[in-house]
Amino acid sequence: MSALSNIVILAAESEGGGSSPFGVILPEPAELVYGAISFVIVFFVLSKLAFPKLNTVLEERATAIQGRMEEAERTKREADEVKSQYQAQLGDAK
Repeated sequence: MSALSNIVILAAESEGGGSSPFGVILPEPAELVYGAISFVIVFFVLSKLAFPKLNTVLEERATAIQGRMEEAERTKREADEVKSQYQAQLGDAK
């Protein structure tokens, strides 16, 4: 066995790894309850304070991007018209 695996085994034994019915994967039930309550509180606070502002910023950004896309399409159409006019003038010059 390597030294690292020996350290892991010793750490598990010193923590009383076999005493918990939940084992290594799940935390104790009290920790799950406190974690769930904390998550709900944080989610509620974020949903009342941060999420509305975030949605507003995202909507403004989407509107700005849409406006820039429409402006780019308009500019491209104008450039195509000018190009066709120049090509027509070039054809007349020959």
